[in-house]
Amino acid sequence: MRAPAPPLPSLPVWFCRTFVGFVRRELASMSGYRAAFVTRVAGFVMTVLGMLFFARFVGAAANPHMAAYGGNYLGFLAIGYLATELQQVGIQGLARRVRTSQIMGTLEAELATPAPAWMVLAAAPLYEFGTAGLRSAAYLWAATEVVGL
Repeated sequence: MRAPAPPLPSLPVWFCRTFVGFVRRELASMSGYRAAFVTRVAGFVMTVLGMLFFARFVGAAANPHMAAYGGNYLGFLAIGYLATELQQVGIQGLARRVRTSQIMGTLEAELATPAPAWMVLAAAPLYEFGTAGLRSAAYLWAATEVVGL
């Protein structure tokens, strides 16, 4: 006689386990590429400096359309940039994850796990949304603390 199968975890617990698995995979993958981390930090600094320069360049002229932002073009630019970055992750996140898994040959293994396919596909881009959210928070922090937005 066979022993009964253990009960499946609840849906939120199962999804969290799947998500943690994807985060661990991404962190393990990123730990091997230290130059990519340095490049991302340098890109962040260059973006902040570019936004600051452009805001000072455009902000030199009075613009009545910037009244909602206190006449500060940097606030308008920062909000637009953050919204665009989050939108880009939303549009490209899932497609990029699926394509990367296809190229690496791990898509079949990911979908063969006991987790439902929708859960595997939903957990994959959440990491990118999290990193985009952290980048957005860092941009806002830099805009408020460094520049005084």
